[in-house]
Amino acid sequence: MKTELPRSRKAQTTMVLLVMVVIIFGGLFLFLLSFASTLAPPAEYENLYTHNILLNMLRTDTGYLEDDCKTISDLFMCTFTTDMVCGNSGRTCSDILSELVP
Repeated sequence: MKTELPRSRKAQTTMVLLVMVVIIFGGLFLFLLSFASTLAPPAEYENLYTHNILLNMLRTDTGYLEDDCKTISDLFMCTFTTDMVCGNSGRTCSDILSELVP
């Protein structure tokens, strides 16, 4: 013998299940939305990317053995302080720098 719920209880059960499904999907949406707020804005990534490119450029080896002419950053320092001649080439730091960093 099968007992059936009255018609009014079937509607209530359906409504309760529907509300539970909406709550579950709403909670899932809010949970995923909370992860979206942890992502940094694109400007922050561009800033980081630009700084890393600049840092890599400054650390680039020039091929000269003198300490004042070894990297691009050393050439910048040499150009703004002494502007000495690098190596046997007879070229100054500013000449080499203008060639390597257009």
